[in-house]
Amino acid sequence: LVTLVWFSVLGGTALEMAEQGLWLGVRDMQTAPEATYALLEHLPFTLIMQILTFLLVFVFLLTSADSGSYVLAMFSRGRADPPVAERLFWGGVIAMLTAGALLAEGGQNVTRAFAVAGSIPLMGLLMAQAVVTIRRRFQPPPTAENK
Repeated sequence: LVTLVWFSVLGGTALEMAEQGLWLGVRDMQTAPEATYALLEHLPFTLIMQILTFLLVFVFLLTSADSGSYVLAMFSRGRADPPVAERLFWGGVIAMLTAGALLAEGGQNVTRAFAVAGSIPLMGLLMAQAVVTIRRRFQPPPTAENK
């Protein structure tokens, strides 16, 4: 619900501003963060909204990294409850890869390339899951003859 309200308020405000001819300065993906803060300057409680936006993005990134390190530790250990030290190890690996990608010559382009490269195997897994689910859904129920 919070996400729905957040996107509705900010997205609706940005659309309204665009209809009124106010330009937020979005030329490409590089200027999108600046446009977010430009949009927040047109809302009441600007400073509070900017701090809240920063905190929400920070918490999102932090929880995503924590979840990623937990899953990697689960896969490497083969157990649902990996030790904290292993989760910290994988968190450090993720942090080093992220820092390396951001500090590389390509910057955000390298990060985007990592995201695309990582999403391709995930897409294959999701497609396989969909095929299995559809097959199970439309498979006839077992009868006494075909048991």
